Amino acid sequence: MTDTSTRQGMNPAVKVILIVVAILLGLVLIAVGLVAWLISAGVDMAQDAILRAETEATLEQVNVLVVRHHESTGALPASLDELSAADPFEDGWGFPILYAPDAATGTYEIRSFGRDGLEGGEGADLDIVHRSRVEPR
Repeated sequence: MTDTSTRQGMNPAVKVILIVVAILLGLVLIAVGLVAWLISAGVDMAQDAILRAETEATLEQVNVLVVRHHESTGALPASLDELSAADPFEDGWGFPILYAPDAATGTYEIRSFGRDGLEGGEGADLDIVHRSRVEPR
């Protein structure tokens, strides 16, 4: 006598269970990858928010120094080198802070090019710009 289970192959119910388990395992792997990606994106967004806030604080610090310089000398500094900072001013991403005075109008702009260090952009790459004006003396 021959065993019928070996002649006919695997039991159809077992085949269905194995297929369902394989599909579920694939879905779990996809879900784990998606969750890991979302967590990573959230961490990146939080880090960008921190660096953006740090940059805003640096721009405000530069603004205060520009105003103090104007109050003591009666003129806008020609460059950030005239301000009493030991190190060059950098944004949260390590790029230099840019300063553009217009002595004729008493206006000036302090700028960071954002995360990518390039003019323009969107999101974390968006430029951060402070424009101010001092009263002539």
